[in-house]
Amino acid sequence: MDPEAAMFTAMLTGWEQQQRSRLLTKKTISDRVSLIRRFAEFTGTYPWDWAPEDVEAYFSARLSRGELVWSTVRGQQGDLEMFCAFITDARYGWAAACSEEFGRFPVQVCHDWNTAAHVVEYEGRPGRRALTYDELQMFFDAADDRVEETRRKRRKGVLAAWRDAILLKQVYAYGRRRCWIWPTCGGTRGRRSTGGWVRWRCGSGRRRGGARRSGGRC
Repeated sequence: MDPEAAMFTAMLTGWEQQQRSRLLTKKTISDRVSLIRRFAEFTGTYPWDWAPEDVEAYFSARLSRGELVWSTVRGQQGDLEMFCAFITDARYGWAAACSEEFGRFPVQVCHDWNTAAHVVEYEGRPGRRALTYDELQMFFDAADDRVEETRRKRRKGVLAAWRDAILLKQVYAYGRRRCWIWPTCGGTRGRRSTGGWVRWRCGSGRRRGGARRSGGRC
């Protein structure tokens, strides 16, 4: 029996039980335990031999390969910090057991100098950032201006432009889901985008029982 592997397994088991007693979900616990196992595999050592440099090397390697985004890094560093807090807490006795068995004991390897701080409101990819209030107002104004411009030029498509402006406000201002908006457009599920279906539906002139096509738009 490998005493080091047995000690590490017992630590993970104890941490799982501690999290279950806090009513955490099974997936949350599983993801955190998997992170600790990956970190141990990366370092090639056990928690009583970990050092702050291991944390920096692990996350630097994953970031350099583009495997993590900022929000994921911050979350995983918090999970690693919680595990170290668990095994260094004197109430659980893991540090004393490691010191007696191996002559070494675990320490907290995550600190303010090697972990990411939550200093920005949005940490995801720039392309997925939510629009600000000013940007939304410019967006809505542009949609309204399109209606007025089409009407001023006396072109077809005024109703379609007005409908699009209303739908955009319903989705982006009121947060209505696409499945709620869909029936108002006369569409069905299965299309890639609401806008694409609406234009095809209103511009094709198709009717039930026939396949008549028309160049005009509603």
